Amino acid sequence: MKELYERWPEDLIEGWKKGEELSDLAERGDYIVVCGMGGSAAAGDFIAMLSQLRGASDIIVVKDFGPRIKLLGNIVLVGVSYSGDTVETVKCVSALSRRASTVVTLSSGGLLRELSVENKWRYIEIPKGHMPRTAFAFMTGALAGIVKTRIGVKASDVKEAAIELANPEGFWSTIKKSVIEVVEGAARLGERSPRRIVAIDVCGEVEALGVRAKNELSENAKLHVKLQVFPEAAHNDIVAFQAYREIPVLIMKPSGGPCRSVLEAVEQLYSDYGVDYVTVSVDTSSAGRAFSSSIAILKGIGLASVEIAEKLGLDPGNTEIISRYKKYLKMRGEPAQG
Repeated sequence: MKELYERWPEDLIEGWKKGEELSDLAERGDYIVVCGMGGSAAAGDFIAMLSQLRGASDIIVVKDFGPRIKLLGNIVLVGVSYSGDTVETVKCVSALSRRASTVVTLSSGGLLRELSVENKWRYIEIPKGHMPRTAFAFMTGALAGIVKTRIGVKASDVKEAAIELANPEGFWSTIKKSVIEVVEGAARLGERSPRRIVAIDVCGEVEALGVRAKNELSENAKLHVKLQVFPEAAHNDIVAFQAYREIPVLIMKPSGGPCRSVLEAVEQLYSDYGVDYVTVSVDTSSAGRAFSSSIAILKGIGLASVEIAEKLGLDPGNTEIISRYKKYLKMRGEPAQG
């Protein structure tokens, strides 16, 4: 599975080129709405984060059968499903396509591709041979290419990110070591009955990275992960550490702004209470640096989660419980999904 993460430099560039061909479409809407679930939705979260760093909120990610609120204005709709058969995503795209000015879909095939051909939607094929979570770089590159003017990312930024991802001693390798270090305390690697819980602290603009990190550690390493979103978590979640301090924490801290101050205060609290934590700094100084820094961090976390699974004697690719969920959902009348 590690080789799939090592393909990220090439996947990122390839995805960007495919998405950039459709970049004129993003100018047609007031909002970009991304329908997706799990690993396929993570790319949408990432792109929405970059938009928010610029002070905008025009990229909306829907991880459901449809939006829970009425969306006003012109919509450019993007459906992302690695398999092309994810029932929530297919239903979300089908529902919103009726009022979207433009529809773009990304998949490796499946029903989403069939619908795209039938309805003459613009379509980007995701390379086969991945799992949804390891196809993140291609999907992120493609989405970034489509909405490049909205997030302020240029081709040179993507090239820089790919170079960093390909560097065997790059920033991502340091992140991998840091994540393994903090999780070692959570998993008690080598013990017969390990504790498998870890907390991730994020704040505001980097919340999407925490969600992705949580998903990687859950899917690959089979860890229970508690995501603590600050500043709200400073008024509730941290109280638990007064009584139980053995859960290690991964802090993902932006390079500036109020959120940096918030998480520095949290670091001081953890030091006071003897909580084991590791901090990962995200360069949010510009759209390009945020793009490059963040995707390197996520590669490091992805590879760390695979190595942790292997140390625990687990198969990082095994998500049998998700397959059961899909089976049981289908039994309740929903169509097949991937």
